[in-house]
Amino acid sequence: ADDYMAKPFDYKELSARIRSLLSIKATHQKKVEEEKSGALEQMMEQVAHEIRNPLTSVGGFARKVFNKLEEDDPNRKYLQYIIEDVAVLESMIKQLIELKSISISIKEPSDINEVVRDSLTVFKQDIVQKAVHVETDLQEGIPLINADKKLLKRAFCNLIKNALEAMENGAQTLNILSRVNSDNLELQISDTGKGIAQEKIKNIFDPMVTSKVYGPGLGLTFALKIIQDHKGTISVKSEEGKGTTFTIRFPVDASS
Repeated sequence: ADDYMAKPFDYKELSARIRSLLSIKATHQKKVEEEKSGALEQMMEQVAHEIRNPLTSVGGFARKVFNKLEEDDPNRKYLQYIIEDVAVLESMIKQLIELKSISISIKEPSDINEVVRDSLTVFKQDIVQKAVHVETDLQEGIPLINADKKLLKRAFCNLIKNALEAMENGAQTLNILSRVNSDNLELQISDTGKGIAQEKIKNIFDPMVTSKVYGPGLGLTFALKIIQDHKGTISVKSEEGKGTTFTIRFPVDASS
């Protein structure tokens, strides 16, 4: 067999083979994620276009009838429910279409530490209100990557927002770490929130997977697409009751 090694082992050769196997595994995982993402995009586009037109009709007629009813008509409240739910669905459709069309516009040498800091400022008020402790360990002098800063910020914001929503008020920690690990630039976003059930982790990046009462679960789907468009990967580890860690990896040579 090609992977046969004579004894005694040459530890340098063993180490090289392990790195090679890990690289092959990572490449395979990335290919699977990209194929899944492409299939989901196609499905979402079809669903969005099939639903949008009849949904517009439902919302339009409901508003028309609502406006013609007297103020004290008991049916107004039921129409109001319809109008509000249609608005939620219309927002979902809009985001599904946007997800399909999102693309990198301008690439420039970018410091992900700077993008992380910019992303955190968006949630300054939320962090104070929830009394969340933020810890950052951002390695200085890390390599720049060619990136669309606005899109990266959007991806990071979605992950930070997800982390904050997973944590109850007070005595919780948001930890963000950046470092160079082998040939990758690595970013970890961790929270001490409620965690994700193991059976749900494999679908966490799928659209509409959410624990929220309202709103489509598209934040992580957007983050996945943006990171993949920058030749990166994202993985997640979580334990219920203890928290979740998202790990993003960009190749150090992501210069095109």
